Amino acid sequence: MEKQKKEVPIYDLSVTQSNPLVEALYPRTVKKSGREVDIDTKVTTRAHKVSRLIVSLVNPNDDNLRLYKVDIAALKAYLGYKPDFPNGKFYRDLRDIAIRLNTQPIEIRPEPKRVITAFFISSYELNYKTGEVIFEISAQLKPFLLQLKQNFTSFHLANIPRLSSGYSIRLYELLYQYKTIGKRKFEDIEHLQKMIGSNYEKYSHFKARVLEPTKKDIQSHTDISFDYDELKTGKKVTGLLFRIYNNKQNTDVEGDQKPIFAPNTEGVGEESILQKELKKLGIRSEQIEQYIQQGFEIVKDPAKKIEAQKRCGNIEQYYQEKIEFLKASKDKKANPAGFLVKALQEDWANPKSAPKDVEPKKQSKSEIFQTEKRDLEKQEYALKKKINQNLQPILLDLFNNEDILNQTFELVMLEQAEASLLARTIRQYETSRIAYEKNPALKSMMNQKIQATHPDYFTSLNADIAALKAIQKMLKE
Repeated sequence: MEKQKKEVPIYDLSVTQSNPLVEALYPRTVKKSGREVDIDTKVTTRAHKVSRLIVSLVNPNDDNLRLYKVDIAALKAYLGYKPDFPNGKFYRDLRDIAIRLNTQPIEIRPEPKRVITAFFISSYELNYKTGEVIFEISAQLKPFLLQLKQNFTSFHLANIPRLSSGYSIRLYELLYQYKTIGKRKFEDIEHLQKMIGSNYEKYSHFKARVLEPTKKDIQSHTDISFDYDELKTGKKVTGLLFRIYNNKQNTDVEGDQKPIFAPNTEGVGEESILQKELKKLGIRSEQIEQYIQQGFEIVKDPAKKIEAQKRCGNIEQYYQEKIEFLKASKDKKANPAGFLVKALQEDWANPKSAPKDVEPKKQSKSEIFQTEKRDLEKQEYALKKKINQNLQPILLDLFNNEDILNQTFELVMLEQAEASLLARTIRQYETSRIAYEKNPALKSMMNQKIQATHPDYFTSLNADIAALKAIQKMLKE
């Protein structure tokens, strides 16, 4: 006998996919009557929304995929149809959506030199008598939806319904995947377009018709927002660097969405035993998600990481090992959440691995000094690297302007003695650009000069530069 339908609020449903599936390629055209034609974007957008809904009904802990049933009336509301929209027309739209999911290929690259081309659903059934639509997910997607222990992305389904295009849905997923890192770089715009399902030849068209509308759409309707920098090769924009932010105005994205009726989905939207145990230790839900998403990457030492993987097999077992270790600890005063994170990062596999009674070993003043110095040096190195990475696109953009390049070149040369070795060497180059590209000393001086003469272009680096100076001051002291 079929179990009673369970009313599941959209806010409680999560879309969980392996990262190779998140990064899959989607075509912009389909074959029709023997020729390729552009995909109907309205149908594609609805198909994206329906596919994410179906994924949210999948219990990632299941061993096998099942048939996933959705109440047609609830699906109608989820897709934004008005209550008085004729059912006959909606059923025709639903057939178009199902056909799209059954015929539009997804190209997944789980590892180098391996490509899987799959369709999202292998079959569907419209049951007018029971008022249900039944979907069967393609078996080829099973490894990317079930038994995911690491290398996956999970977000609330409630972010999806109000997005106005398939481009927005795809870009949201790709950026949310890097939400904890805060930025994501795409070196190849053509490849990015394949991932989100567009294929504009001119970057200006891609920017106007995809990037800018999607930016507004995601900021208005999801829990993240973004800015982007254009990365150029010469004068041509060839890549994009996205900066990803938490969208505070949309932290509650439940809005006016109606519940979905999801039969036979026990465990969907429920917390795992591991999540519940971590919550008891005082770790917030978003932190739990961030930690678990790292998988074994949370272990800092590469050798210990390999050891932990061999010993535990999966990330849940690794966490349980550390939780049991915490419970066995004699120290009741220590911060349990802090202890656990430290144990995870350093792979305290038994009581001998950790300081006695979970108390850190007392260090001499010299040891404390050296530890603090090493920490500061690590922070200094990380900040220098970050500043340099963010600086390069700005310098490239400015020096693509010949007037700015020549002005900066002349300012630097004015400061050099005419008879100096550097001046004589540089004057041998045919142009200032060749000199800039060929002479490292000149390049360094011009980079410093342009930051002094055009400070407004570098304000985004100010906070990091101030933090670097503060750390360097502390190191000097």
